[in-house]
Amino acid sequence: MSFGWNAGGHYIAGAIAFYYLETYRPGTIPKIHNILKFHPWINNPIWASHLKGLGGEQYDAMLFMLASNFPDDAKDSSYGTFPMTLWHRVDYPFIPEGSSIQGANPITPNSEQVLTDLLQKIGSEPNGPQKAIDVCWIMHLIADVHQPMNCITMFDSRHPKGDDGGRSTYISYASTTIDLYSFWNNIFVSDITTAPAKALVLMGNSNYSDQSLPELYKNTSVSQWVKDLSFETARLKAYRDGDIIGTNELPSNLPEGYVEDTKTIAEKLMVLAGKRIGSKLANAL
Repeated sequence: MSFGWNAGGHYIAGAIAFYYLETYRPGTIPKIHNILKFHPWINNPIWASHLKGLGGEQYDAMLFMLASNFPDDAKDSSYGTFPMTLWHRVDYPFIPEGSSIQGANPITPNSEQVLTDLLQKIGSEPNGPQKAIDVCWIMHLIADVHQPMNCITMFDSRHPKGDDGGRSTYISYASTTIDLYSFWNNIFVSDITTAPAKALVLMGNSNYSDQSLPELYKNTSVSQWVKDLSFETARLKAYRDGDIIGTNELPSNLPEGYVEDTKTIAEKLMVLAGKRIGSKLANAL
């Protein structure tokens, strides 16, 4: 069972963060609860319809999930827009071997910069609407930088201006053509009602226990998550180090085992993201 980084993926990451804190740092949960009660959406229909009638653990778990996807929900909402779309990604250049195309450095501001800044300031920020929004961004961006395709753009002769994080590199999959970003971002879906149970299943998998995830302790900075984990995963696993370079007219065929490999990677990175949301907020607040 695996999940992507669309809305369902962010809900699952938020739920994992909640259950992780409930187990290891329960004192952080009321702190986050008290911060999010100042959120501009706490009483609007988008959140209130999900929170109505809930109490205790169920309420707090739901609040974590809503907060984790707020930056995406708010993009086109009539309740106030927050259109910082560049914040969701950081496009480090990948130039396959043999290509003479020169890549471009990431545009700023980007997810790596914004997340690093937010984690540094959130502890001293006074409670209020802005701090509540900033907590949402921390939760959301930690998940985003664990989505490998949010941390890379390929430059080659077919994509001389870059492939926009895989959005203009295409593969053949399930008798259709799909861009590489969408494949990785949406390979599995969930909704807000099923996310808690799916989060608990992932956390109960011994392959994703703290002891089985040395990355939790080896890669502790945002820069390491982006460059050493997500970028390298995208380069080696998503692009297969330059073997996946297809266009819409001539998509790449997936090598044997690619889909199963992607599912396993997605599970691992989702659990890492959720646990890091919890641990980073616990340390910062």
